[in-house]
Amino acid sequence: MKARLNLLPLLTLALAACNAQPMEEARTPHDLSGQLDMHIHQVVPAFSSEEIHFAGASAIPYAAGGIEDADGIMPDAVTQVTIYIPAYDARRDARTLALKRTVRRRGIPGSRIAVIASPELKAGDYRIDYAYNRVVTPPCDRWSGTEVSNYANVMQPNIGCALATNTGQMVADPRDLLRGHGDVRPDPDLDALAIQQYRAGPSTSSSAAPASSYSPSNAAPSSGASSAGGGGSSSLPAPGSQ
Repeated sequence: MKARLNLLPLLTLALAACNAQPMEEARTPHDLSGQLDMHIHQVVPAFSSEEIHFAGASAIPYAAGGIEDADGIMPDAVTQVTIYIPAYDARRDARTLALKRTVRRRGIPGSRIAVIASPELKAGDYRIDYAYNRVVTPPCDRWSGTEVSNYANVMQPNIGCALATNTGQMVADPRDLLRGHGDVRPDPDLDALAIQQYRAGPSTSSSAAPASSYSPSNAAPSSGASSAGGGGSSSLPAPGSQ
């Protein structure tokens, strides 16, 4: 019993030494203004094309190539959509209307849609060109390259660049990062469109269909971010399907 009592002063001194060391709590706020100022957003124009083909006398379009998923382009970022149609096509009017509806369902207003006849396109072949804005930021350093040897609450050197990049990828209209958009109210039409597309979309539940119903012929293409010359193909929604 006496030996245990002799250890108490030593434990008291050890705990006092630990409390004397400065510790930074995980919730300690950091001033990011200086680092964010070093990474200014650059908004540059971008272009993507989508080749469309109509089989036979059908007015239902499907993608023949080009960007993998046009739905990934933010509608507010699109400055102009040009639908190129063939000079001669027996069902040109109906097919052009189907493509206009497809673009409108993606949230792009009709005022930004232009139709141009191209002598280079054959009957049944169409093309949709998207002109939009995208954000470009300087390349961010890898946080693992820092000399910090622990995972304490220490500011990583790439935090400002990472925040700027993530913000630029999330905004609906990249031009707002340069000029601002003011105090505006949400667009109820876009909200209703998003809900409508969600309800009309296929079920993502694994129990929605038996496993035996799957085959490579009916497998849906994988989705990805929009980029010029993506090389993938995607099905376009049929008119009136949403």
